[in-house]
Parts: sequence; C-alpha cells; structure tokens
Amino acid sequence: MNDDGVITNGLGSYDVAPVIGKLGLGVETNELYTIFEQGSFKETGTFTDMALSGEGFFAISTPNGERYTRNGNFMVGKEGYLETKDGYPVLGENGYINVADTRFTVSPDGVISDENGNEVDRFKIVRFDNERYLNKMGSSLYNTNDIAGDAFIAEGNERPTLVQSYLESSNVNVSSVPENEIHVSSSSSNESQNQEGVPTIQTGGFVK
Repeated sequence: MNDDGVITNGLGSYDVAPVIGKLGLGVETNELYTIFEQGSFKETGTFTDMALSGEGFFAISTPNGERYTRNGNFMVGKEGYLETKDGYPVLGENGYINVADTRFTVSPDGVISDENGNEVDRFKIVRFDNERYLNKMGSSLYNTNDIAGDAFIAEGNERPTLVQSYLESSNVNVSSVPENEIHVSSSSSNESQNQEGVPTIQTGGFVK
C-alpha cells in the first residue's frame, strides 16, 4: 500500500477507502421563533370576541397551568365564566371572569363592566421580555420558558388596547411564503446534488 492508500497486486489496484462523493452539511436550523406581528381586525358583532391592538397576550387557565394567547374568540360557559372555545377559563386580574351570561362591555384598557355599568374585573393582559421565544402549545396557546422570561401584567404604554366585537386575523403574509419556501428548498437541493452516488431525501420548509 502506498502513501495514497492504494494497494497494488497482480490483478490491479484498489483504494482502501474509496471516495464516492462529497457529503454536504445540509440545511441547518439556526434559530426557531415566532413572529408576533399585528394582524388585521375583522368585525364579528359578537360581544364576547376580543382583539388586542398592540403587543400582549390574554392569560388562560388550563389543566397544565397558565397559558397565553392572542386569540380572543371567547364565549360564556355554562357557569357564566368567560372561556375559550376549548372550555379554558379566561383570566382577569382577580381570577376567573364571571359575567353571568350578561351583555357586558369592555373598555380599551380591558375593564369589564356588566349591563348596569358595574365593574366586574379587568382582563389579565401580559407581556414577556422576549416574546418571540414563547413555546407554542397547540393551535393558539403559548407557554413561557427561561429565554422568554416570566409573564408580567402589561401597564401603561406596554399595554395593548382591547377592541370588543372584533377578532384579529392571521398575520401571515401569504405572498412571502412561496419565496421563502423556494429559497430553503433550493438550498436543500444544492446540498443533495453534492452527494454523488449517495441517495438522499432533503426537505425544505418555512418557519413563521
């Protein structure tokens, strides 16, 4: 065997470690996070629907602890508490919000008043130091972690405005999705082409 790793015998020569192609590193996930851009508002005419104008989250009570959402598609449950469509109680600053199935009103600051003008509670609206790193739990709920930081009550300029009888639409910019998908898929394809003679499956994706 010579210095290049080639063994020679009477029948010819062969490599000890033949090179069959170059293996690329593939597509690397550098960072995974959620973009919480303001979506457009859609009027529903339903007084239990709420939209947040500005950054912030509703606080929701679940069997696994407090969770957070921007989805204000609420309803009044059988016991008179304001709930999500999944039956999780919406939290006010004093606990569960009991509106007793009355036609309540909500101020821009989130103060809930019954039909007689009596204050019931104020929506618990929270913020985080690094909201983009919240963990997504299911379709519209989020949970915090060490990077996102602890939830704190939003006050003053950090508190969003509540808009009753409206819902926030998706903030996904549909026109930008194909371009991003093509870019990532193209990167995956280029890496696959570098692997000569080695069958590979690469998947492109778009993370929002």
